[in-house]
Amino acid sequence: MPKLRSDERRTFFRSLIDRTVRLRVQCTSSDRSDEDEFAEDRGTSRVRMGTGFVQRAVEKEFPKSCSCDNCQGKVPSRQWIFHVVTASHLVYNTEEAKETMVDLFFDDDSCQKNKRMESVWASEAIEIDHNMDWCVMEYLTCKEDLGERVESAYKSWVGVEELSPQDLSDLGLLPSSGKDRVPVLIVSHPHGRSKKVTIGEMRDEERSHRIQYNAPTCPGSSGAPVTLFDIDGKFAIIKDRGKFPCRWLFSPVHSGTFTDHPLRKLGGCETMQEQINYGYTFQ
Repeated sequence: MPKLRSDERRTFFRSLIDRTVRLRVQCTSSDRSDEDEFAEDRGTSRVRMGTGFVQRAVEKEFPKSCSCDNCQGKVPSRQWIFHVVTASHLVYNTEEAKETMVDLFFDDDSCQKNKRMESVWASEAIEIDHNMDWCVMEYLTCKEDLGERVESAYKSWVGVEELSPQDLSDLGLLPSSGKDRVPVLIVSHPHGRSKKVTIGEMRDEERSHRIQYNAPTCPGSSGAPVTLFDIDGKFAIIKDRGKFPCRWLFSPVHSGTFTDHPLRKLGGCETMQEQINYGYTFQ
């Protein structure tokens, strides 16, 4: 991006991209209800893809025994713990979390060949809210290069709070919003592929924790971080939820779409219908 001239802008976008991860869920729990969208897959290892984002990453002061091939049950000299947030309809409980592979730094197809992409297994789901459709999983790694990269991405995002409001309106990335329209940016792994960025606008805030927006998404985007801007295209973080428009240090989690089909009949002709998606704030 040639227009990202300032260090602050580069820090903002790099941290936003680096903390987004691909999830490969390889288990469907029998605890899911008959009405669940994945009910037919209960008890199987059929793989489904999704997205998540790193919400916390720190080096443990007192490492614990590690079962990886290198440690083989020994206590490593260094160890990192990080939390990944996603949608609970994607990862339902700890049973599914333990069978979920997180792929970090899968930015493009070359990342798999040059081994920039790293993969680790989750250890458990530490927080779940099925009403708000979010789940927090915990991961451990003793790989120093991976631990330092993930921790750096997390610290860069936390550091965004200390930056001056980032005016991104001149980049041509965000839509030209009308009055009271809040630009929205989503980084996700559509169809399990490398990262893609989509943009749109916030359409409504129906209730205290659910938001609506028209940034396009595809299957595989569930659990992606939803980044909000103000009506002037500036990104700013406000810890306390105020009146619309508002921002969250904890990104809202993309949940799903109200639009089942992108085409509709209008005057005898097919035309594109705006995709309206929704997500829930994670706090």
